[in-house]
Order: sequence, then C-alpha cells, then structure tokens
Amino acid sequence: MQSFEQDMISLEFEEVQAVLDAIEMQMSASELHGYQAALLTMGIRFDELGWWEQFLTDYPFSGKDTLSDEDKAMFVKLLAQTQRQLEASEFEFDLLLPDDDASMILRVASIAEWCAGYLSGIQTAVTLATPEVRGRVESSEQIREVLVDFSAIRQADKLEISEVEDLLETERNYAEIAEYVRVAVMNINMDIMLQNLEDAEEASKEKKPTLH
Repeated sequence: MQSFEQDMISLEFEEVQAVLDAIEMQMSASELHGYQAALLTMGIRFDELGWWEQFLTDYPFSGKDTLSDEDKAMFVKLLAQTQRQLEASEFEFDLLLPDDDASMILRVASIAEWCAGYLSGIQTAVTLATPEVRGRVESSEQIREVLVDFSAIRQADKLEISEVEDLLETERNYAEIAEYVRVAVMNINMDIMLQNLEDAEEASKEKKPTLH
C-alpha cells in the first residue's frame, strides 16, 4: 500500500483512450478511471505490482504479456493522478471524460462507462476493504443511493440516439449529471476517509497502556 510518485502533468481522455485502443483492450478510458476511483475511494492502496495484478484479475486481456513499459506506466500514472486529486483539499477530482467538443453520444456513453467502471471497482473494493469500511458501505443509505443512481446512469449507453437526445436535451443537463457523479464520488471518498481515521484512532487508544 502506498502513494505513487508521478509527474504532475495530467493525463487526458484522448491520451488514455489511445493507449487502450492500441493494446486492443476492450474498455474505455472513462471505465478505467471509474474503476480506479472506486478502489481509491474505498481506501484501497496498492504498490505498482499489486495494482497491476488486481487490475488483470478484474480485466484480463490477451495482450497483457506484450505491453510495453511505457503503456504500463500510463495505467499507474492515471492511478496516481486520481489518488492525488482525491486526496487534495481543493476538490480537484474530476471525471475522465471526452472534451466538450466531442459528440453528445460519445459523452453520454463515456459517463455511462465511467459509472460502470466505478461499480465494478466497488465490487472488488468491498472484498479488499477492512471490515469497518465494508460495514460502512453496507449500512450507509447515502452510499447505497449513489450506487443505485450510478446503476441507472450506466444504462444510458443502451439508449438510441433519439432517446439520448430526449434524456439530455441540453448541455446543461449533461453537465449536471457529470457534476452529480463527481460530487457523489468525492462525498463517498470523504465518508470512507473519516471512517478510516476513526478506526485508526480507536486502534491507537487500544494500544496505549493503562496507567494505574
């Protein structure tokens, strides 16, 4: 478990998608980012080898043995970028989505894929998290509601173009959905972070010797 040391230049959607397309991995940059964000918001931290092993367990693909070091570094850099944003106090976290000049259909599909990746990551994270964090996820009505909402947003990529236009009539509606997802993830991250701090404080109290 560790924080990654990576350069501060942020990866963009198109850059990550280009690598995924080149290695013929059947996932989008948004889905990858959602998956990583879920693990991080649940307090899961990996070293580089541990992250890679877990990722290939959840997303096996035939080209894994031919990946270049540069391609592997992209995955780790994105993870480091996401971790840095989530841990920042300035609410820097943002979803990895196509630029605003991309088609509405691509953007809708990407936010649906982002939510799909997040839900996939949550499934993995609850098996790796501490019992206290698992209990928090299972008992929190707020987290449950967010996951239900994400499940609904995930279905957007199955809509026909006319239906998408009916659902997201304006740029503002799309922006509102993206902002809802972004803020919801930050809130979950804060909730779990506070839970981990409480657990650490309790563990520290238990270790202190009793004075007589």
